[in-house]
Amino acid sequence: MLKLLRTLDPWFQRCSPRAIFALGLALIGFIGWIDFLTGYELALSIFYVAPVALVAWYGGRSRGLPTAIIAAGVWFFVDISSGHPYLNPIIPFWNTAVRFGFFSIIGWLLVLVHERIRTEAQLARTDPVTRILNSRAFEEEAGRYFLLAGRQQAPFTVMYIDLDDFKLVNDTRGHAEGDRVLRAVAETLLASTRRADLVARLGGDEFALFLPSTDLAGARQFAPKLL
Repeated sequence: MLKLLRTLDPWFQRCSPRAIFALGLALIGFIGWIDFLTGYELALSIFYVAPVALVAWYGGRSRGLPTAIIAAGVWFFVDISSGHPYLNPIIPFWNTAVRFGFFSIIGWLLVLVHERIRTEAQLARTDPVTRILNSRAFEEEAGRYFLLAGRQQAPFTVMYIDLDDFKLVNDTRGHAEGDRVLRAVAETLLASTRRADLVARLGGDEFALFLPSTDLAGARQFAPKLL
């Protein structure tokens, strides 16, 4: 099962939230149809959790709650249509509310877990002071750019930047001022480069740029403007 989920995960991530929502509704409809055919004696309510979880994980919180409502509503319609006898007419409404609460809690928890995972993954690739790529993320991204440039036989430029006498800033004005200087440098680098360029802080006062499709002449023209 886990192997199947790992196989499907890249495909689900490429789908738009709207497509995920539509897929979730289709699954709910299919489960509801099976639920109706099997009758009220065989409980299938647990299977409604799958599309709710799918939409909550890949579609986000704005679509997770509506999916939970629809799943509970479909279960209610199937339960009533199957002729399930109740001693009190309020019972099916109570059961529907309970199932809605169950679906909603699962969906909400999955949304929170997914958002936390994405946040942690982003923080692991981001320099905490400047909010640009850290050295690890730069190596990974630059490696992919390098392979792509090799296949396309395209030029690229890698620039290494070191801030002269940066230690004096920390020693004379404190680390808070040093961090402000680092953020200012990072903002300048981002403003001076293209969206396709990589901008990273390697550590300390060291920065790096990866400029795809930039030959030596382009690098010589760009460097003085950057300085």
